This record gives sequence, structure tokens and C-alpha cells, in this order.
Amino acid sequence: MSTSTMAVRPSSATSSTGEGGKQEATANPTDLSSRRLWHMRQACRCGAKTRAGTPCQSPAVRGKIRCRMHGGAKGSGAPRGERNGAYRHGFHTAEAKHVRTLAADLLRACREVT
Repeated sequence: MSTSTMAVRPSSATSSTGEGGKQEATANPTDLSSRRLWHMRQACRCGAKTRAGTPCQSPAVRGKIRCRMHGGAKGSGAPRGERNGAYRHGFHTAEAKHVRTLAADLLRACREVT
């Protein structure tokens, strides 16, 4: 009975360069040192407090300071005005504050004239 040696072929994930039997490395998606994940690691972090009291480590939404789960997503947050359940009388609305500022400025100007 003769013994035969079987030729070992490189797998489809790697290819042989031919000389010396060196194999070409392929991109590993779990490798955190790869260039495409570098920007994700450098992104600003959310920083909102979790239930455990530690800061959230999710990346913040572009242009915001919170992640998508802590209020950075479009449309997140309470509705404005009377649609909000905490709305009572409108004393602290932006329009009411602006009217009070104008009235105070007018009163100040009248006192300076006299």
C-alpha cells in the first residue's frame, strides 16, 4: 500500500502569494484597530446617566450631545405648547417672556425720559 500526500489548498478566505507559502491577511470586521472603525471610536459619547449611575457610552448623534436613545433622535422629546401634558397657563412660553421683556424695556425708557 502506498501512502500519498494530499495537497493542501488555501481556503477561499485567504489566498497564497505563491512563494514561501505566505498567506494574505483578510479584513477582520471585529478588529477594532481597522481604519473604518477608527472614526466610530473617536465620536463624542452621550454621557447621559444610566440606571446604574454610570455615563452612557453610546456615540452621540451628529450635531447633538445625546445618543439616539437619550433624546438625540429627530422628533424625540415632549411636544411644545398645549399638546404637552405639563402645560398649565402659558406664563412661561417664549411669546409671554418676549412680551414681558418689551414691556420692561418700555417702562425703563419712560423712567429715563422723566
